[in-house]
Amino acid sequence: MKDVIILAAGVGSRLRPITDKIPKTMVSVKGDTIINRLLRQIKSSSQDCKTHVVVGYRHKQIDQHLKEQGHSCQLIVNENYATTNNMYSLHLALSEIEDSNGLVIINADCVYDEEIVHAMLETEHSKIAVDTTNFFDESMKVEVKDQAIRGISKKYQNKPDTCVSIDIYSFDAVHKRKLNDIVSKTIESGELNHWTEVAIDTLVHDLSTQVTTFDIGNKKWVEIDDHSDLAKANSLM
Repeated sequence: MKDVIILAAGVGSRLRPITDKIPKTMVSVKGDTIINRLLRQIKSSSQDCKTHVVVGYRHKQIDQHLKEQGHSCQLIVNENYATTNNMYSLHLALSEIEDSNGLVIINADCVYDEEIVHAMLETEHSKIAVDTTNFFDESMKVEVKDQAIRGISKKYQNKPDTCVSIDIYSFDAVHKRKLNDIVSKTIESGELNHWTEVAIDTLVHDLSTQVTTFDIGNKKWVEIDDHSDLAKANSLM
């Protein structure tokens, strides 16, 4: 069994005026919403999953949409979505799930080829999915040394030991517990406006923690931040 946490609380301001009326994860790509596409991919995997969706902005619309589509995942509401970042959303979800399961974290503003989602759900190891064929300055990047990830940050430059993270993360139960400890300590210290990747960066800097890459090869994905990304997704996917 694995827990899947989908982080979907944000506003998506760069997609206005579309997101003035609907939450970002309900934006349509090729006639299907981002969230519905993702949940269908999870359901079609061979991995037994419990799916938790952390919502915030216009969360009642997402709730209604998922019920209409027949999805039975747990919704967790981040009432403070406007003043927190997605690590806080992750904290809310981690506080409600079991320690013993593996974990997959997915940002709800990305679309993926189905094979990517299935591979990350079905692996038994801690991995970060990466694109080694493209480099995007705005994306999270990972630094790799001796086949293990040694850091994740937007600040990394385009070098042979770096590649782009595609915002889907898999952790075994041991690393899940370590990540939960890092997230809890960060939130308890009053730091509520960090990305999830800040906690992952702390995790992988521990040299005893082996988190490796999953290279997606030529499989397709798009992170949808603005209207040009949306056009790209509708063209590419």
